[in-house]
Amino acid sequence: MNRHLLKRVILPAWQRLNHQNSLEVLSYLEKTQWLRANDLIDLQWARIGNLLMQAYESVPYYRRIMCETGADPVSLTRERSLERLPLLDRSTITREIEYLRATNVSPNRFLPNNTGGSTGEPLRFFDDREMAG
Repeated sequence: MNRHLLKRVILPAWQRLNHQNSLEVLSYLEKTQWLRANDLIDLQWARIGNLLMQAYESVPYYRRIMCETGADPVSLTRERSLERLPLLDRSTITREIEYLRATNVSPNRFLPNNTGGSTGEPLRFFDDREMAG
């Protein structure tokens, strides 16, 4: 089979059909692999800032925690520190499970799951249906 046809047409089409993006990830990694350490750290914090902003805008638990601690996404990113955010532990997940779901995602995408319960109590959480299957 023609190598270029496979790389430029067949594989990208197959990935689109299967909701995969490994070619995009590969391209991104090829572009960023030679960044200087400081540039890589800047890039990491930019991505963390985007994630924090999404959590603030779409996840009620994180919005509340950030408001209570005064740790908004912009200040956390500027400080380059997540120390003002509490760690997410088993009891918090259990207590806040409904508030840990993003409101900008269809409820149908959430797939209930749980751990095996090796500590005596299984941890219940949600997977993203599209990513799980």
